[in-house]
Amino acid sequence: MAVFALRRLALLLASLLLASVLIFFVLRLLSGDLAQVIAGVQATPAQVEQLRHQLGTDRPLLAQYLSWIAAC
Repeated sequence: MAVFALRRLALLLASLLLASVLIFFVLRLLSGDLAQVIAGVQATPAQVEQLRHQLGTDRPLLAQYLSWIAAC
């Protein structure tokens, strides 16, 4: 019985991990350049880059994913 419960728990955790990775990457693909959208069309490249730094979108994807998971 314990083996069955552990196996089901492992499947649950794997499913949650897979779902979170898929959701994260779909959100990244759909949103485009979020900093450019927030800054507007009249923003300078320096302003857009500063906003990317504030949002954390200039960091590697793994770091973005981990901070996204931590915020949930």
